Amino acid sequence: MKQKIFFLAAVTFIAGLFAGMLLERRLAPAPEGPLPIDLAAYVTAMSFAADLSTDQVADLRILMRYYDGERNRLLDTQRQQIAPEWADLDLRFETLIRNRILQPEQRARFKTMEAALPAR
Repeated sequence: MKQKIFFLAAVTFIAGLFAGMLLERRLAPAPEGPLPIDLAAYVTAMSFAADLSTDQVADLRILMRYYDGERNRLLDTQRQQIAPEWADLDLRFETLIRNRILQPEQRARFKTMEAALPAR
């Protein structure tokens, strides 16, 4: 008797677990907004190449929005790690542009425009 109850309880638990997972997927809000151009092109190419149905294209768009969010999170982490090097690179090339590309009158205009910008 105890084994039957345990078995039924286990089956009920597993069925509830799967039902919860399915409902969570369906009830979770999908990310919104337009896809970046590279991902939109990927969706278009895949839909033609694989002859996807309308539902498949919609699911692929949702998946690509999640992918975009994860990709942006990774890029933000990397940007924070290289921020000091990036700032140094910007400064070096701004100096090269100012001193090697711009003529003296252009440097004066650049300096005026630079002064009008908010401090970094």
